[in-house]
Amino acid sequence: MRHYQLTLQPEEELMAKVFETPLVHAWRFFLLGLWTLLPFFFLFPLLQRGILGVIIFLVVASSGAFLLFYVYYQWKHTCLFITDRRVIDVEQQGWMNFEVYEVGHAQVKDVEVKRRGPWAYLFSYGNVEIEIAHAPENLLFPRVKHPKRTQYLLLDLRDYTRGLLH
Repeated sequence: MRHYQLTLQPEEELMAKVFETPLVHAWRFFLLGLWTLLPFFFLFPLLQRGILGVIIFLVVASSGAFLLFYVYYQWKHTCLFITDRRVIDVEQQGWMNFEVYEVGHAQVKDVEVKRRGPWAYLFSYGNVEIEIAHAPENLLFPRVKHPKRTQYLLLDLRDYTRGLLH
């Protein structure tokens, strides 16, 4: 298993590490946890079936545990690092693959927050979309808890960086 290891430049400071809110993955965690624990409720009837019951028990319990760990791993290793010099978006894709997008604060044109649906308003999460100068696509980080805080931080860092450059 490989994941991204952030390396800061000399005198660079990490300002924030932003994750997707776990609330949007709660249903996956719940269902996979249930899948992992369900065979334990049928342990004795499965053991009475002999080797076939043991195999069914092990396959269902271990596959549930594996998938639960996989979903957690995907969620935990997809994050947005905000330093005082740049924004780094790390998207974990599978066990060994990740994509890293890095942009300096001076290249940030605008930062938008988009909330969709009643759950986003109720639990205070939304998408943070970073518009980058001279880039064909925007940088989108979905389902961030308190997205306005992230937006204000990015805009403040952008304005501060532009003030230093001019």
